[in-house]
Amino acid sequence: MGSIVSDQFSSLLIAGAGRAGLNIAARAAKCGLAVRLWDINVPAEPFTAAAQALALPIIVASAPPALLPGEFTLVCVPDGSIDGAVEALEADQPRRPMAVVSGNAPLPRTKEGEELLRFHPAFSFPTPALPDLLLDRVTVVASGPQSAMPAARWLAQRLQWGLVEVQQLDTLPYHTACVFASNLTSACLASASSLLQGAGFNPLQAQAVLSSLLTTPSSDLRPLDAPQRFSGPASRHDTQTLNRESQMLRQRLPEAEQLFISGNLLISEMSKKPSV
Repeated sequence: MGSIVSDQFSSLLIAGAGRAGLNIAARAAKCGLAVRLWDINVPAEPFTAAAQALALPIIVASAPPALLPGEFTLVCVPDGSIDGAVEALEADQPRRPMAVVSGNAPLPRTKEGEELLRFHPAFSFPTPALPDLLLDRVTVVASGPQSAMPAARWLAQRLQWGLVEVQQLDTLPYHTACVFASNLTSACLASASSLLQGAGFNPLQAQAVLSSLLTTPSSDLRPLDAPQRFSGPASRHDTQTLNRESQMLRQRLPEAEQLFISGNLLISEMSKKPSV
């Protein structure tokens, strides 16, 4: 792609109208950035309906639309489709300035052998679009050649998102950390909400309890020693209580039992040594 100057861009083409693509397009439109969506297939109904509600037309075609002057391309397709999408985009416009939204997949190089820019929101985009309030709190991790970083800064600034630049990103531990902090956390919260409602709380009451729990030192991101961070039976190695709770889960929420056991084993081990 060569050296990129951020002020050369004025609009955005998003390749892929799925979870990430649609939400990023909605954010771009809200922030006043001209945006187009392109996909090789008609998206599933929830995505199509959301795009229509947001007045975001989707260009459905086997080949990408011609690059507009000042347009930057963001590839938002499943990991297994990245190579094909990049190849199609480069066939249409060689040396097209672009970045790829992926936290884990190895990225192909351009036809000139140059490294692509990785632009990964550290965020889980659900289906099909998010409330604006949540999208206000996104931080993006950018990795790639220094020559492409001005484009990452431009896009993050236009989307009004935070930006963390990592020169050499080891994607496997990074993506695993994202899974711990997002998907596994969501599974834990969903399980906790189900248990609270089974214990007599209505959904709003369960939400209030979980909100309180998430504002305690256990969720504090500042460095804390393990005894300060953890509480509960695992941190004090109370196996009798843990066994009773595990048996209850086996009856009421069996799909969460293994997660509960593994999570408490981790807490127990981490409680034996200071946090790092």
